[in-house]
Amino acid sequence: MKTILPPIFIVGCGHSGTTIMLRILSAHSKIYGVAEETNLFTQRGRKFNNFLINVNKETVKSGKTMWVEKTPKHIGHISKIFKKFPGARVIVMIRNGLDVFASIKTRVGAGLAVSRGLNRWIADNNSALRFKDDENVKFVKLEELQRNPSIVLNDIVQFVGLEYEKTMLDYHMNGDNRMSKIYAGKVVKEESLGAKGMHTYRRNWQINQPLFRNTSRWKKDLSEKEKNIFFNNKDALRLMKHYCYEIENDS
Repeated sequence: MKTILPPIFIVGCGHSGTTIMLRILSAHSKIYGVAEETNLFTQRGRKFNNFLINVNKETVKSGKTMWVEKTPKHIGHISKIFKKFPGARVIVMIRNGLDVFASIKTRVGAGLAVSRGLNRWIADNNSALRFKDDENVKFVKLEELQRNPSIVLNDIVQFVGLEYEKTMLDYHMNGDNRMSKIYAGKVVKEESLGAKGMHTYRRNWQINQPLFRNTSRWKKDLSEKEKNIFFNNKDALRLMKHYCYEIENDS
């Protein structure tokens, strides 16, 4: 039987680019992408052994040598990942906390934006920082991926033990229906969704587009009150400084 190399796990606070990273890595000729969030290491996780048997079988069947899985909430379970897969590689996706705050607000509404946006971003990134010096964990800023995709991806594939393939950036042209329909059963053009289009269809449209920069959305999407809440939060500012993001409220 073909040898399966240690897997890749993509983690990070929601709305930080975990899905687009999954989409891109799955376009590599040697990587099989798991098209669902398994929650293997959370309380809602599926049966571990059954998953492992199936994913290894599908990886070999597709002619790949390793698989990649994405569950954002695994960011709080990195130690469990290494306990089950000692040789695994973990990619932690990072995004400007203000943009995450704004993005999650768009999804859940202003009433839950602080608890499910700002507070979640702080808790998730604090959890990941415990592994900042681990050689099997790589932190990747979404903004860097958008600015310098080839450089960032070359670094990532070397990290997982493979060689960079230019075709990875053609992920949005890939005819693999499994990975092009992660969130919905079809790809719907964004303009047909309307201002309040279904969240799942909008996200599915986004992961089928080439990489584009969508930064500083917080300046228009957050209210002045929400901006002040963020800039008065010491934990948020500490994390912004650690990841080298600008922390001036110049909106």
